[in-house]
Amino acid sequence: MALTRSFADLSCSICMDDFEDPRLLPCFHTFCLRCIDGVIAAEYKDGTFKCPLCPEIIQVQRNGSKGFPINTFLERDFKLRDITCDVCDRKRHAVSKCRDCDQNFCHKCVDKHEKMQGTSSHIVHSIPSISKPRLPSCKEHDMEKLEYFCDSCNAVLCEVCIKYGHKYHPIQDLSSVADTLRNDINPYQQKIKELPDSYNYKKQIARQQQKLDHDENDVMDAIKEQTEKFKHVVDDVRNDFVRQLLEALSDSKNEIKDKKGFVTKNCEAANHLKQFAKLFVKNANDCDVIKYGPILKEKLHNLEYGNTDLLNLKKIEFIPKDISLNDVKRLFGFFNPAKYDFSFTGGVNIVQSFHSSLEDCTITSLTFMPDTSLWICMGNNGVLERYSFNGQKKAQIRLEHRIDAIASDSHGVLYVTCNAEKKIIMFNKNKSRKREHFIDTEMCVRGIAIDKNDHIVVGLTERDVFFDSTYPQIGSVTLISQEKIVNKLHGDDFVQYPARVAVNCTGAVAVSDWIGLCVKIFKKNKTVGFFDGKRNGFRHFLPRGICSTNDGSFIIVDTSSNCLHWITEDGNLQRTVESKGKMGEPYSVTVDNHDGIWIGTKDGRIVQLCI
Repeated sequence: MALTRSFADLSCSICMDDFEDPRLLPCFHTFCLRCIDGVIAAEYKDGTFKCPLCPEIIQVQRNGSKGFPINTFLERDFKLRDITCDVCDRKRHAVSKCRDCDQNFCHKCVDKHEKMQGTSSHIVHSIPSISKPRLPSCKEHDMEKLEYFCDSCNAVLCEVCIKYGHKYHPIQDLSSVADTLRNDINPYQQKIKELPDSYNYKKQIARQQQKLDHDENDVMDAIKEQTEKFKHVVDDVRNDFVRQLLEALSDSKNEIKDKKGFVTKNCEAANHLKQFAKLFVKNANDCDVIKYGPILKEKLHNLEYGNTDLLNLKKIEFIPKDISLNDVKRLFGFFNPAKYDFSFTGGVNIVQSFHSSLEDCTITSLTFMPDTSLWICMGNNGVLERYSFNGQKKAQIRLEHRIDAIASDSHGVLYVTCNAEKKIIMFNKNKSRKREHFIDTEMCVRGIAIDKNDHIVVGLTERDVFFDSTYPQIGSVTLISQEKIVNKLHGDDFVQYPARVAVNCTGAVAVSDWIGLCVKIFKKNKTVGFFDGKRNGFRHFLPRGICSTNDGSFIIVDTSSNCLHWITEDGNLQRTVESKGKMGEPYSVTVDNHDGIWIGTKDGRIVQLCI
């Protein structure tokens, strides 16, 4: 539907033409009779339709659009249309007249006229409206005008009505009551005037629409350009494979060509010898047979056309790899639906931020699924929630006990560690996220990660809490296969409390030790890295969440200073990013396939960062 315009334009906001038989709806919006008919035909539902300009639901009258009253107030305004603006092309009705210019002006033109330097001193006066409308006659007493108002009956009366039915009721002059109501309406009119200027508002909307159109065109062009790049890359890959094929065939073809000449020559020689032997047997005398026969016999015995070795040629074939949609998407690019907000130091941007359904709860862990959905774990509350990539909540699972950390494998199976319960449960996507028991553990199970072979790496602790230091605790890092075969990777002498673990693309395992206050990294049962912040000038270091990046580095959440530390596989610090107020206090961290960093905070927020 078209947007409304002021009554000064005197046009219907649906057809945008002059009103034809204007009808007034109960919400006081006016439209042409035929336009209302069109709205009723399109919007009719259960005897009602929605006003094209406001949310009010209108009851359809028994005789349709004709049941709505004629807007006599608007019709009355039409009588002023014979005085039109002498300046603008639209010929709006005039409201003012300049005595110096002897010109009539509409609302917009008179504003410009008064602001222009050359005409600002001109004398402009309003064009008087037509005289006050006459009062209607009383329906019961035709000769009497309705000039009085009964407060008790809330009714408009004539003088005869007062004598015969309202003699002892409080009566007021109708004009005074109407003037009071007019005065009551005026403040609301003033309030409307004080609202943001509609022209500027529409201008802002137009600018926003223009910007959206511009952004859409830019993104479409970028996608098109990236598509062309992909086509060129695919063509280059194809040409490279064709080149390899031709090179692989070239030697074999040359060998076959050489053997073909050799075999052809041998065939000619053999045929010649065959013909000679036939003539020799037929025409040679006994002496020649005795003299040359043994030699000819040996020649015929050793006769061959040549060994081609065709059956020994190696088969040349092309073995295509399986390509999934996610593989192509990951290589193609990253679509960012949100606006960047520079809220981090070090060139880090907040892409988007949204809140979980629980307030003031700590997000202890989060992980991305192959379908790009995000699962978050509010461990102390025993709640799991799934969100779409743009922050829309899709599912919630409530458990009867506390949980700790989550991880997902390449098949979309979600694994959850139940710390004090000493077990790992899982939710299989193919079984509608039905809860299943995976394995019981000898010790309290806390951190969890999945390696490239879909093996599960967990941190096991002696006790379920790390802050009870009545006696030293011991912990271990363990590998669990899909067949539930358990192998200890590192034992008691390695870490005290492996509360969080992460595995990178090379197979290195990083452990966030919450009692040792450090991160240890090992690979093939050999320690390769260590980080506690001290050699980099961090006096206090409280590691919590940890994850691996797509390039093999590790990101650590340091809650002592609300920082994120990037470290290499050997424990060297690459960069530190300090949180600012908008993000809150980070606690857990994960990385998506597009190198976007996602953080879970202590107050239940999920924040996506772009580095």
